[in-house]
Amino acid sequence: MSERVSVVIAVFNGVRFIRDAILSVLSQEHPALELVVVDDGSTDATAAAIAEFPEVCYVHQVNAGQPAALNRGLAVATGDLLAFNDADDLWTAGRLAAQIEALGDGAFDAVYGHVEQFLEADAPPAIAAALIPERRIQPSRLHTAMLVRRDAFNRVGTFREDLRIGSVVDWAHRAQHAGLRDRMLDLIVLRRRLHSQNIGLTQKSAAPDAYLAVARAALARRRGKEG
Repeated sequence: MSERVSVVIAVFNGVRFIRDAILSVLSQEHPALELVVVDDGSTDATAAAIAEFPEVCYVHQVNAGQPAALNRGLAVATGDLLAFNDADDLWTAGRLAAQIEALGDGAFDAVYGHVEQFLEADAPPAIAAALIPERRIQPSRLHTAMLVRRDAFNRVGTFREDLRIGSVVDWAHRAQHAGLRDRMLDLIVLRRRLHSQNIGLTQKSAAPDAYLAVARAALARRRGKEG
C-alpha cells in the first residue's frame, strides 16, 4: 500500500498564483495524496480561488504568519510523509514519485532536490539583476524542496511561530542538528517564482533581526553539541 502523503500550503492574499501552486501538487501521480491549504486571514479572493478545488482541505485562520499557518496545516494533515509548497511556487512534474522512490524503505528520513528560480514581469530590477545563471538552479534544503517522514519531522519539531521570517531556515538547521538522514537528488523539484510580493521583500525590514535570531539559535545548538 502506498504511504499517504500530506502536502501543506500556507497562503496570505495569494489569489494571483495559488491556483497554479495547487495544480502543480494535485497533478502529481500518487494514489494517496492529501493537500491542506491554510488561508492565513487573506482579504482578497484567495478563498474563492481555493474553493475551485473541492479535493483540497481548506483551513482558515486569523492572520498569524506563515509559520503558524504551516503548523496549523500540519495539525490537520494525516499523512505518513510530509511535503510543502509555497502559494506562489510550482512543483515540477514527477517530483513526488521521484522523491518517494529515493526515500527508500527506511533508508532515509528526508529527501531534497534542486530549486529553479524564475522571474515574473514585476520582479524588482535588483532581484532580476542578481539572478545570474549560477544562482538560477541550486540544491536546497528548505521545506519546499523536501519530502520527509512524519516521525522524523516530529523529532525536529514544528516551525517557530515567533519568527515570521526565517522559520523554515531555522527548521533546516534544527533538522541537521537532530541528525536526520537525508539525501539530495540531482533533480529540479521546485520552480520558485520571484516577484514583487515575495515575503522576503514585503517583510524586508524584519529580516535582519529574524535571521540574526536564527543564527544565534544555530550557534547555541552547535556549542551545546560540542561542549
